[in-house]
Amino acid sequence: MNYVSLLGRLTRDPEVQYTGTGKAYLRFSIAVQRDSNREEVDFINCVAWEKRAETIGQYFKKGSRILVTGKLSVSNYETKEGEKRTSTDVVLSSFEFIDSKSDSSGGSREFTPSKSFEAPKEEILVDEEDDFPF
Repeated sequence: MNYVSLLGRLTRDPEVQYTGTGKAYLRFSIAVQRDSNREEVDFINCVAWEKRAETIGQYFKKGSRILVTGKLSVSNYETKEGEKRTSTDVVLSSFEFIDSKSDSSGGSREFTPSKSFEAPKEEILVDEEDDFPF
C-alpha cells in the first residue's frame, strides 16, 4: 500500500499555479524533523491539486505547520543538459491545519485549525472468502 503521512513546516510561501486548462496545482516543500532530533531535517516535495492547492495557497505561509497525507510518486526526467534525474513527491489526498489562529503571524490569513480536507474515498472490493496469509 502506498500511503504516507508527514508533519512539517512549509519552506516558503506557497504560490498556486494553473495548467493550460485552468486546473489549479501547487508544488511546495515541507521540512520534516527526523524523530525528535531538531538538527536532522528532511525536505519533502509535495504536490496538491485543485481545491486543496487553492486552500493551502490562501491560508498557509512559510513556516506554517501542516500535516499532509497522500501517496508517493516517483518520476524520471531528463534535464536540458541531458542528465537523467529522479523526483519523489507526495501527492496530497488530504491535509490538516496544525497551527491555531494565535500561532499565525497575523495578516489576512485566518483559518479554522480543525478543518481537514480529504479526497473522495475509493471503494475497495474484498472477497470475504479469500484466505489472507496474515
